[in-house]
Amino acid sequence: EYLDLMDRFTATGLPFSVAVIDMDWHVTDIPAQLGSGWTGYSWNRELFPDPAGFLSELHHRGLAVTLNVHPADGVRRHED
Repeated sequence: EYLDLMDRFTATGLPFSVAVIDMDWHVTDIPAQLGSGWTGYSWNRELFPDPAGFLSELHHRGLAVTLNVHPADGVRRHED
């Protein structure tokens, strides 16, 4: 869906140089004993089954990519 959205922006002539991926790129539904889902470093494979391919495609389109992260909450033991 994200790439489809980028296609629509391109078709309407909207110039983009950076793709911002908000927090659902990472797993947010975790057991409460592991903390909140606010932070995360493991890709949500349901939304992004091929993260490397997704990022490669964005770079192929000439886009820089930034991911929404919250490092102050730390890295959880379950992370990839």
